[in-house]
Amino acid sequence: MKRFTGNEIAGLALAALLFVGGTSLVIWPQAGLVARETRHPDLANVAPFDSVNAPKSRTVGVIAIAFGAGLAAIIVNGRNK
Repeated sequence: MKRFTGNEIAGLALAALLFVGGTSLVIWPQAGLVARETRHPDLANVAPFDSVNAPKSRTVGVIAIAFGAGLAAIIVNGRNK
């Protein structure tokens, strides 16, 4: 069995961070603000933040879990080929 390279270790650490962060958002949803960027001229004077409620926070958590698990699966399964 080959050893993991530095990039693979960094990718697995990022995957673990996404998975743990997403799990915490699902378990303890937090309402808050999310930064956004817009280049539309009609929205130039609008505040650069969107409010996020608890259900939307859970949705973001589920997406983070999926990305983390998918990234880990790609890294581990990519080594087997």
